[in-house]
Amino acid sequence: MLRRLSISTRLSALFALVLVATLITGVAAIWQSNSDQKLAVRLENVLRSNADIEKLNGLIYAVVMDSRGIYMAKDAAAAKPFADGMARNLDRMVEVVRGWEARVEPEDRALFNEMRGRVDQFRQFRLDMAARGLAEGPAAARALGDNDQNRAVRSALNKDLEALATSLDRASNRIADDGEAVHATGVMLVVGAVLLAFLLSLFGMWMARAGIARPIIALSAAMERIARGDTAVTVPERGRSDEIGTMAGTVEVFREAVANSERLKLSLEGESRARGERQTRLETSVRDFEGDAAAALTSVVDLAARVAGSARSQIDTAEDSKRRTRTMAQASRQTTVNVQTVAAAAEELSASIGEINRRVAEAASTARAAVVTAERSSGAMQSLDTAAQRIGDVVGLIQSIAAQTNLLALNATI
Repeated sequence: MLRRLSISTRLSALFALVLVATLITGVAAIWQSNSDQKLAVRLENVLRSNADIEKLNGLIYAVVMDSRGIYMAKDAAAAKPFADGMARNLDRMVEVVRGWEARVEPEDRALFNEMRGRVDQFRQFRLDMAARGLAEGPAAARALGDNDQNRAVRSALNKDLEALATSLDRASNRIADDGEAVHATGVMLVVGAVLLAFLLSLFGMWMARAGIARPIIALSAAMERIARGDTAVTVPERGRSDEIGTMAGTVEVFREAVANSERLKLSLEGESRARGERQTRLETSVRDFEGDAAAALTSVVDLAARVAGSARSQIDTAEDSKRRTRTMAQASRQTTVNVQTVAAAAEELSASIGEINRRVAEAASTARAAVVTAERSSGAMQSLDTAAQRIGDVVGLIQSIAAQTNLLALNATI
């Protein structure tokens, strides 16, 4: 499931959870602080209410003592200071009750209202007693105040204060319990938030190491192997749909590109080797052809030289035959002028000799042309062969003529 989410989404979710844990810690701290503050206010109110109870008890005791002072005074003038002090203490009781009223808890409101009524009753009774003492004398004041009714009012007021003190004591215990609960809840929330942040941190470390660092290290190792030419490596993490998967796809493209490059390189090297081998074979063939052509040309030149030599030898032989024929013709003409047959033969021989001279000259010219052509180019092989055949024909003709000449000379001699 996590692999389907992008790394940025996972990191954002992780940071959000850490932020939530931090917020929980902050909220828990704020809540505990506010709760402690509220408990402190409640506890302060309880303590101040207890202090007010103590003040009222003290003021009641002071009023009682002032009442006794009035009772025991000799006359009204002696009772007046006690009456004035009692009036001040009664006024202070009213102020204490008025200040306490603003801090009364809802559960203590009924007890407080009853106690406030008792204070008003107690105050009014004591003021009436003091006024009578000042007006009629201490005895009249004593008669009004020193009785069971007055003591019943004071006793009821004391009981009201005791009930309020008991309620405040219970409130103090509740505040203490609430404080412990708030403290325990705050500690639990803070510990839970810290534990959550710790677990999220461990999860983030694991995710960063297993989900990010290790795949990147594996991809880096694969890229290094690919860069060294190992294209058989399997690119890891290609099945992921996050940024690591995208990187793996890119590395796979890189691997295929390197593999194609290596195949192209091997193909080019093979073609280069084949081209080199073809070039070598071609150069070898050219050298062999040049050697063969040079050898053939040398052979042709030698053959042409031999043919030319043979032609010159034939020409010399023809010339010698011509001279001998001329000599024999002269001898024949001198030997027999009357022999018509010999004369005709001599004439025919002379014509034949002229033809021999013409053909010998033509053969010599053809031989010289063949030599020049052989020296200029080896491409005249066919012409040279033709010329050689013609020379052969001429040689045959010369041999035929020579045979005829010898025959004629023999006949002439005969």
